[in-house]
Amino acid sequence: MFYSFFWIVLAVILVTWPLAVQGQSFCMKHSDFVVTIAKEFQETLAGHGILSDKQVLAVFVSPRGATFTVTFTTSEGITCPIVAGHDWQNISPPRTNMKASYPG
Repeated sequence: MFYSFFWIVLAVILVTWPLAVQGQSFCMKHSDFVVTIAKEFQETLAGHGILSDKQVLAVFVSPRGATFTVTFTTSEGITCPIVAGHDWQNISPPRTNMKASYPG
């Protein structure tokens, strides 16, 4: 049940986020964002995926996962942070049983 709910919520966020962030000052040209996040948080690109129409979802992580930032980049090359946090954990290979990752 949680697994289905998670994907529905994620889909809604990814579809509506570009509309919500238009004109917000925390969005910037992708190359400027990469330089800024590296300088301020020592975060570098850990992974990314193409969503649609050349839109990209990416995760930037600092050394040893101290902090992380999830971003959305538009087809025009504007990058906006979606969420940031701490204690990032890489899981390799990816888990097939989501219940093992999310208790409850």
